[in-house]
Amino acid sequence: MGERQEAREAGHLYHKLVRVSSRPEIWVYLGASRDYVMVDRRYCSCPSFTYSISRGESPRCKHLDGLPAVVSAGKYRDLTSVLKRDEVASIIMEVMILGFSGKIREVLFSR
Repeated sequence: MGERQEAREAGHLYHKLVRVSSRPEIWVYLGASRDYVMVDRRYCSCPSFTYSISRGESPRCKHLDGLPAVVSAGKYRDLTSVLKRDEVASIIMEVMILGFSGKIREVLFSR
């Protein structure tokens, strides 16, 4: 698959991915009704990722598959220089427990 085609297919992820930490590399996908956490391009908290593992398949989902194209196109938001460690932890906890992070939206929309 060419770079252009990958970018076109990842278009639904544009500006919905937010990098909150660079080490480890942690991303948050901002969905309309649910958010997901991705860690080191190896884990995603979405149901598709879990389902692929439960079926004995290679762990994957559209969020992780589309991440490289989004990054190469520069169509993401980067909060790594803005967030403190405790804020990153708070965002991850909100997403994992509540399925939605108000904190990340507060930071994004206050800028």
